[in-house]
Amino acid sequence: MVRIILYKRSNRKYTVEQATEILKAYGLSSNVNITNRLIREGKLNAKEIGTPGDKRSSKLIGEANLYKYIIEKIPAAEELIEKARSYERNNENKKKG
Repeated sequence: MVRIILYKRSNRKYTVEQATEILKAYGLSSNVNITNRLIREGKLNAKEIGTPGDKRSSKLIGEANLYKYIIEKIPAAEELIEKARSYERNNENKKKG
């Protein structure tokens, strides 16, 4: 299941593949190549892990950066994400009590 509830103050990191799946859920990317293009064009911030330019190096995208990009492209998503968080919290509280 793809995580679609994001937090703007999260330290969680995602690989390009994981970020692509999240972006797919919002209709903002259809494959890894598009996500990499967003990173190259500076539209989506990512941190390169390994030697820069090395084909074996990978990139990590912060959850906060994904959140920011999604909200920039789909402003109404902020309200939907907040409602999903609220729903998630309510379900957790029901399980506890």
